Amino acid sequence: MMHLSKSKALALLIGGIAALVAMLQPFGYSPDYIQYDYFFDQLRLDYLYQIKESRFEFGFLHSSYLLTTIFRDNIYVYGFFVFIAVGLKAYFGGRFSTRNCAWIFLAFYFFKFFPLHELTQLRAAMAASFLIVVFYYLSVERYWAALLFSLIAVSFHNSAGLVLPFYLIPKFALTRGRIVAVSLILYLGCYFASDYLVGFMADRIYVFETYLNAGLESRRNAAFSPVFYPEFLMIILSFIFWSDLSEVMKKILAIEVFGFSIFYGFIDLGVVAVRGHELFSVLWLIFVAQFPFAKKNIRIGVMVFVLGSILIAIYLYFILNFFAGEIQ
Repeated sequence: MMHLSKSKALALLIGGIAALVAMLQPFGYSPDYIQYDYFFDQLRLDYLYQIKESRFEFGFLHSSYLLTTIFRDNIYVYGFFVFIAVGLKAYFGGRFSTRNCAWIFLAFYFFKFFPLHELTQLRAAMAASFLIVVFYYLSVERYWAALLFSLIAVSFHNSAGLVLPFYLIPKFALTRGRIVAVSLILYLGCYFASDYLVGFMADRIYVFETYLNAGLESRRNAAFSPVFYPEFLMIILSFIFWSDLSEVMKKILAIEVFGFSIFYGFIDLGVVAVRGHELFSVLWLIFVAQFPFAKKNIRIGVMVFVLGSILIAIYLYFILNFFAGEIQ
């Protein structure tokens, strides 16, 4: 008889509850919900046409088709994706924490990421979950598993490919000075390459120009989004109290700083830059999960970081009517 560990059982329970929330839509419909609802219907009508014309990555496309053959109602397809995405985050995120402190990273996750990812951007939600899995397998030196899940992550959202190379940074090479130096080089490289990339991608990816124009007016607002304020504070505190960080925290901090360098360097790519940064930011989940392994000053900083992120999320998602009462 197969033994189900408490951590796996808890991940299944959390994933199941999250899937139920996604199916019941108690907060209303997210801005992207209608796109997925329409896409699932189109898959049932003409799968081969969607293979040729859909802008979605092949991993999401084919898994969606499989689910639409199993479930006749789109809300169950949506809920199944949510179940997988949340279950993976809960289980593998929990591997970086302790049982008594798991509530900290779970509360952080459900306010900061769940509304934006699982209830809105299914592809990003799945890719983010697989990025967590990859980070775990690299940390335990199971490299073939890490490679497999890396490919799966990219197959759900191409932006995952921006994050994965930074997973290979050796922990022993990380110092504050090196992180700052590399981040400046990354920013300058991305900044000077962005004009070329805008033209290159607009000529070859038909949906890119739509993304670019959609992000034109909000680009500067995105650059100084209040969502980033707690992250900036956590980065500053981490540099000040560097020795109070765990080794895992140091690596994630470096990845987050590099992610911001790429984001600001590629800010002219609009929505593409924003989506890419969202997949960098999911690693904050592991950073917070490492709370019990940090020293006092960082623990205090993490609590402020989590509280600030939750308050901003409540305002953005539940006070500003992010979710619509009905499909528009």
